Amino acid sequence: MSDVASSPNSGGFRIAKWFAILGTAVQCSLVVGIALFIVDMVKTFQEITAAGTSDPKVMAKGIGLALVPVVLALGVGVWGTFISLVTAIASAYRSRWFFWWSAVFAVVYMVVLPLGTALGLAFLIFLVAKRREFQPSAEKSSVSAGA
Repeated sequence: MSDVASSPNSGGFRIAKWFAILGTAVQCSLVVGIALFIVDMVKTFQEITAAGTSDPKVMAKGIGLALVPVVLALGVGVWGTFISLVTAIASAYRSRWFFWWSAVFAVVYMVVLPLGTALGLAFLIFLVAKRREFQPSAEKSSVSAGA
């Protein structure tokens, strides 16, 4: 890529930054799914406690309903991993926050078989291969040190 396209003031750089933010935000859907799972499980245990007996049917129904948001969140989050991977490959955007969040989510989404595993593994390999590019550049460090 040219120096102009990788400049922080270029339009391509700003678009890549927004795609990095979008991909990371979509990957965060897993956190929402887990929170909803916990809320649904608490409701299930409250129903069991209110009934006074441990009915396996109520427990099975509650667990089944509680897992729905987690499965949906994983499915949505895999798309966030895909967006982040494409952004990292196709652009020169190399922020440290993008590197670390991408690495964390790539590991998390590797448990989503088969697509999440393939994307997560590909993303981790890419990040490890390009890790030096995500270091703060000397130019940025000297500008921030002089400010």
